[in-house]
Amino acid sequence: MLKYLLTRTVVVASLFTVAGVHVMGQVAAGTAPAQPPALPITTQIKKTVVFLESECLHDFRPDLAQITTEALAKMSPGQVLAAKQQPTALIRQLQKLRPSMAKLTQEEIALLAPFALSSLDLPRIEGLAAKMADLTTEDIEGLTPQEVATLPADSHMGTGFIVVFPKEGVAAPTSAEGQATGFGYLVTNRHVVQPGIEDGKPCRVLNYSVLLNRKGDSTSSTPRAESIRLGRGVNWHFSADDSVDLAVVDFSASPEVYDYIRIPVSLFTTQEMVEKKLVVEGDPVLFSGLFIQSFRQVRSLAPSGAQTTLWTGTWGFQAANTGKVTRCAACSIQP
Repeated sequence: MLKYLLTRTVVVASLFTVAGVHVMGQVAAGTAPAQPPALPITTQIKKTVVFLESECLHDFRPDLAQITTEALAKMSPGQVLAAKQQPTALIRQLQKLRPSMAKLTQEEIALLAPFALSSLDLPRIEGLAAKMADLTTEDIEGLTPQEVATLPADSHMGTGFIVVFPKEGVAAPTSAEGQATGFGYLVTNRHVVQPGIEDGKPCRVLNYSVLLNRKGDSTSSTPRAESIRLGRGVNWHFSADDSVDLAVVDFSASPEVYDYIRIPVSLFTTQEMVEKKLVVEGDPVLFSGLFIQSFRQVRSLAPSGAQTTLWTGTWGFQAANTGKVTRCAACSIQP
């Protein structure tokens, strides 16, 4: 099933809108009580988008590279003192973590005494902080969630969508919202869940979170964005072909609680549909994604939408994470 999603989903993001998405939320006559009229297509498309946040352990190497003799010469004493405050505070936090202290020599541990640390120059303080924060995946796995929360982290945002795969041998009923039920899978790009993989240097992930709009309830009548913490031990599945930039994991969130739409695999564009010209070049394609410029400024999640035209030419592109050249027909390639 996961192999099916990983090999078929490349064209889903751009083609499912022209393959019958207008029936989402509707139920066949005679099989269930009448449902409310379907939402406008543009609204449906936006509601299929979920947001994913990957938190990575901060990489200090670019920071250290910027602390050159020339850069220090241009800084005033006050600027140097201010620049030392953040790594000093981080060192104080990391002193409480056994794996961080294990990175240091006895001579370096002696430098952590308050007076000794304050007397060090900026490059040395940054170097100590970087060394203490350079934890391996095994180091991170041995920490408690509270300890992980003290580590320096960088946030990476991306989007994905939820696919519903019917239960084997069981007819999938519909929920109260008119959505098909079954096994839910979150589909996104591999570079979203492994930031840095495009450069061959995947980061060390500290936590994953899925962000959805929670519907109004007894505590608040206003819909609001809510983060669902997945933790760091998420069992992502990737294609055996490294040039396929996709990632899949099982995921479930109640559509009665959260305002999103799941995509049944019955809406996938198939090769048969293409051969019968039910989907042809020139068909309009609606797509939606993350408007990253204003993401942190909003209370609820509102994906941006746009329309383009389906193009079915076959062309090659170089996969960033492997350097392999992949052939692609009728694909939607995300930067």
